[in-house]
Amino acid sequence: MNTSFNHFNKNENLWHIWEQLYRSRELEISTQWQRVIFLSSFIILTLTGNSILFYNVFCAIEPVNISIIHIYVGLFLGLLLLFCGAMWLAMTKGSKYWMNVYERKIDLIELQLNFENDYKQFRYLEEKYNDDTATTAADGKVYTPGQPLVNTEGFLGAKAISPSKTNILIGYLLVALSIFFSIFYAIEILKIIKIKDFISFDTLCNAVAVIAISVIYFGMAYCILKVLRHHD
Repeated sequence: MNTSFNHFNKNENLWHIWEQLYRSRELEISTQWQRVIFLSSFIILTLTGNSILFYNVFCAIEPVNISIIHIYVGLFLGLLLLFCGAMWLAMTKGSKYWMNVYERKIDLIELQLNFENDYKQFRYLEEKYNDDTATTAADGKVYTPGQPLVNTEGFLGAKAISPSKTNILIGYLLVALSIFFSIFYAIEILKIIKIKDFISFDTLCNAVAVIAISVIYFGMAYCILKVLRHHD
């Protein structure tokens, strides 16, 4: 009798933990998008500023005469975009980490509660209908043995793509764009300090700028993520 009572209490506690973890995961998803919306306004402004200045200096039919002011402003905007991209990466990577923690713990509790596979919260879209006979759902859709539970066929079909990973990819793209913009200004700096007097090839001169900016910017982005890393 005592054993049954203890087992009941254990299951009840597991159910409370399961519900709390599920609510925490849902809260993490909603706050992730709130953070993204907040930061996206700054990213749009910095990306617009970078694009306008870059076009006027390098791409316009009648480009402005580049000066040291343009170079400093361009590098500043590039660094600002790098910072925004690194913050975007920090928020999306952190949110993805905690969602994975919640999902893993929910899965472990469901194992303790003897959930059947069909009723687990996190199943893959590629899972198939495994019964031996065909059946018709309430909406009239007919499921046949071996058929995917979710339609993934065609250009408009559902795909098992992670929105969190997509957001992380956007962060890397922002970092790459900040490097792209800044490389051109770095090359102009090398021209101003007449580095060609020491390096005879234009290609080598440009390679120095590309390598230097890439290493410095990736190093700065890594340091930002390192500083913001959660420590127990």
